[in-house]
Amino acid sequence: MRKNFIHYTFYQLFTFLLPIVLNAYSARALGVTNIGLYNLSGAFIAYFSLFLKLGIDMYGSREIAYAAGDIVEVRAVFSKIFSMQLIMGVIVITVFLAANKFVTTTFHLPAMLLLIQGVV
Repeated sequence: MRKNFIHYTFYQLFTFLLPIVLNAYSARALGVTNIGLYNLSGAFIAYFSLFLKLGIDMYGSREIAYAAGDIVEVRAVFSKIFSMQLIMGVIVITVFLAANKFVTTTFHLPAMLLLIQGVV
């Protein structure tokens, strides 16, 4: 028990202190302009991620809970939710790729930065 507590304490300290050190280093290495480009592209990607999810997690949990007694119905609900998520993903990715050209020319963002953050 004591060993587990010590490991957990070190883990919590590590997860708290590491971002502080890494943020300071990356801010110095990247510079003001590149951090701004990174944050702008990250915000752009966050909107598309938000539209991709759009309540499907909560809806899926609720529907699976309603159908919890019948395994056939659970599979049917799961396949419907998966299909809906897949279709929504294709739509959002298509709109993202179309909007990518507009954003790169308007805000002078590198297109590769948007694509890399979109994948991650």
